[in-house]
Amino acid sequence: MIIYLLGHSGVGKSNAISELRSSRLDIAVIDLDVDCANHEFDWDVVGPLLSQLHATTDDATDLVVDVGAATQTIPEFLEFIQEGPAPLVVITAPADEVILRQPVPGRHLDEFIDTEYTKRQDLFDLAVLTVDVAGLTRQVSARRVVDALLQTFAHDQ
Repeated sequence: MIIYLLGHSGVGKSNAISELRSSRLDIAVIDLDVDCANHEFDWDVVGPLLSQLHATTDDATDLVVDVGAATQTIPEFLEFIQEGPAPLVVITAPADEVILRQPVPGRHLDEFIDTEYTKRQDLFDLAVLTVDVAGLTRQVSARRVVDALLQTFAHDQ
């Protein structure tokens, strides 16, 4: 089974993936930011990779696809996900908290909200599970996300 992990820039996807990799060696992880380096906005690169994953991943394999912020903005990615190839798990927290986790000089809260929340709402609405990590430490947040992923894998079996 494939699960897509999404969330706002800085919300804790990478921390959750690190926790998953260290605690569950039986679950494979694909990081689209790594596998599509320098092409995260290019559906001609991302699309075929995702199609290949679905074509070659068998039912006995548990796989989490860490979808970076850039790929989440590609209109074709939304269309792909709307076709229902795999469940989405979304990590969220309030924008004023998240922007402080990964500050970018000159980035304003209004732009952050528009880019990271408003423009991705249609995508995030497709989630089978949304994990709110507001106010949590990195470790607790990561553990909560891993638990949610495990719950999603168990629910599908």
